[in-house]
Amino acid sequence: MINYPRLSQDSYRWRKNRMRKCNQFVSVLSIAALLASLAWPSMGQAATAFSVVGVQAINASVTNTDYKDLGDIKLKVPISDLNNDDFFFLRLPADFKFNIPAAADGMTDISGAMVTKPDGSVKPLIEVVGGLNDPWNDGAAQHLSVYQTNHNELKVIVKNVAKAEGAGTDVDTTLKMSLGSVYVPGNADSAIQAVIEGKAGSAFNDQQVIVANRGTGLIDVSVDSLKTIPEGGTGTLDTIRFKEDIPGALMAGSSSLKLRLPFGFEWTETNYPVSFVDGDSGVVGEITARRSSDTRELEIYVPTSTKSASYFTIHHAEIGVQDSSVVKFGDIVMTVSGSSKTNSTSLVIGKYAPYRVIAKTENPKDVLAGRSGSRDPMYTEMGQLVVEEQAPGSLRSGGSIRIELTGGVKWAVDHQSKLIQPPQVNASLSDLQGLEFGEWELLGSSGDTISATIKTTSNGAKGAKLVLNKGLLDIAADVSPTEIRAVLDGTAGVSGDAGVIARVIAPVSMEVPGSFLKPVQGGVQNQTIGDLVVKESVAGAIDASSDSFIRFTFETGIRPNTPDASQIQVDGDLVVESNRAITEKDQEGRWYIQIPVKSSSTVSSTLTLKGVKVTVDRTVPEGGLMVSLSGSMVQTTGVEHVARIAAANVIIPANGNIMKSAIFTIGSTSYTVNGEEKALDEAPFIDRNGRTLVPVRAVAEAFGAVVGWDPKGQVVTILKDGKAISIPVGSYVINIGGVYVQNDSPAINRGGRVFLPLRVIAEALGANVGWDSETQTIYLN
Repeated sequence: MINYPRLSQDSYRWRKNRMRKCNQFVSVLSIAALLASLAWPSMGQAATAFSVVGVQAINASVTNTDYKDLGDIKLKVPISDLNNDDFFFLRLPADFKFNIPAAADGMTDISGAMVTKPDGSVKPLIEVVGGLNDPWNDGAAQHLSVYQTNHNELKVIVKNVAKAEGAGTDVDTTLKMSLGSVYVPGNADSAIQAVIEGKAGSAFNDQQVIVANRGTGLIDVSVDSLKTIPEGGTGTLDTIRFKEDIPGALMAGSSSLKLRLPFGFEWTETNYPVSFVDGDSGVVGEITARRSSDTRELEIYVPTSTKSASYFTIHHAEIGVQDSSVVKFGDIVMTVSGSSKTNSTSLVIGKYAPYRVIAKTENPKDVLAGRSGSRDPMYTEMGQLVVEEQAPGSLRSGGSIRIELTGGVKWAVDHQSKLIQPPQVNASLSDLQGLEFGEWELLGSSGDTISATIKTTSNGAKGAKLVLNKGLLDIAADVSPTEIRAVLDGTAGVSGDAGVIARVIAPVSMEVPGSFLKPVQGGVQNQTIGDLVVKESVAGAIDASSDSFIRFTFETGIRPNTPDASQIQVDGDLVVESNRAITEKDQEGRWYIQIPVKSSSTVSSTLTLKGVKVTVDRTVPEGGLMVSLSGSMVQTTGVEHVARIAAANVIIPANGNIMKSAIFTIGSTSYTVNGEEKALDEAPFIDRNGRTLVPVRAVAEAFGAVVGWDPKGQVVTILKDGKAISIPVGSYVINIGGVYVQNDSPAINRGGRVFLPLRVIAEALGANVGWDSETQTIYLN
């Protein structure tokens, strides 16, 4: 036994720490090496480009020797990226079988083998197709070995990467593999893929390519577009296409396909030429399309089955109406039958349409009342008017189209009655089919109707579609919000109400806030009316051109005071000159307030005229005190105002005396009596039961009553017009001229002032009560 020297505690710790650091260093190096291998792929190797030439349409093999032709696989790769022994596998789906007789076993190199395709042609299994400049122009077998490793798999191995002697300057070699004859099982997918699986790290990358499409033996029958056959006439169909999904889908015989027209139609020609597009040109060249003894039916004769999936067309086949009594308007549905199977048994090949024109409107525009097309094209433009023929030539040459506007709206004209901007043809939405018409002109003196004449009828494959828009209008200021309709008439063949072409909205609205109109009395000066709030419907509705203004016009007999700048408030970016407001009379003797406009808004704005005082003449009738709104938002002639509203309620006392009035506001110690502002010690309030309580003395004195107070008995006494009213604090009963009246709420003392419910004191004094719930304001008169 060997005795090692005993380490001291310090020596032991030193060695342990050193070993731990060494282990950590080795771990770091290992991780770094691993990350380097992951982060830095091999530089200079490009992936091989695999592609397929001539993807075939095939069906499943019927017997073990019924071989099918797949597409050729083409690959392009720089030889500098290849190494000897690089390889890739080419594998078809399971149960597929290559037919390469030279592949006696999996050990035989078949790189020089020839394969025979189903049509009898012979091709190299693999060949260089890059031309003389290809670096492997001495042949694929000099550089590659090919082995059949399974019934559905080939392996291609690089055996000599060297450039051929006398080769050109190309760096890439281009190869093509002909898969020759392949057995295709009945369970094959519709898209048949070959799997490419390359050697790890080589230029042969893994991928999948489609080499064939498996069909089911159907003929795809289609038509390019639907042409219109006019009423009682003939027409040419668009191209009808016939496409096999596999070779031999077209059955041989005189009735391989039968194309039958609906009742009332017939094929007008005896024979129709067939045009070859793709596939077996020999067979397609002998296909004929002949009308049968039943003129509704066209028979397609096929001499023999095709050897490759084929494709042919019938161009510009003419059909016509044979019996108009049974033919139906609408889709022309052709029935497809015969010994061949097709993707559909019927096909819409066109439309049969009467000589009729349909007019309708789309996307109506919002226009502003009071706007003129000569000054504001943005808010005077019509929506779209669509005029569509059902059959070519429905709009008669020399006939006229008239468009009348409803709702009192007119077409915008200049001082010479010429249209500012008539309806324009929307080229992107229209399809004129040769239709031409003259200029639009104003018709008659009403200003609401224009007319144009058809110069040339449509002559295309379908009826014309005319889409008109951008016509400019004049909308009177008094046109209430309504729908403008376009009504068509004339001699061209179109008439009727086309629908809504524009919607009129007021440029501004005017309102008086609150649910109660303030009372004003005839014969009294400086009475406050409700606030006037003007709201723009759209930005810029209040124009700011030269001499622009907003005008509030009052009815005859009402004179407003000139407001100061503080009474004119704007919410938004509309700019008005508040300090330049004026009060004047118009030509009809009516007073108005006019406020200059300096700048139009870019966002919809609101102007409020607050606390205007008016003097009301005794001749003004009872009812609403009306205010009209006009100004530069109106551009048309005639009616000037765009809004009209009651701003107060005119009252005429029956005895002819001056009406006393008082206004109180919940929570406010300020009130007015006959327009004079006064102060309260305690404000009116609403109690927890929802009753409105007001100070008795203030209300009574506002109506000329004498008020007394008995502090010992806590009783308020009111004397008015020889009648005494006694109100004990805390009592539910008050004495009105000797009549005791029971209340549901007692008088209370609050802050040294006696309060009664509003209705109780008002009825005791014979006052009328008005209540504005929005502003919580009490009006007594």
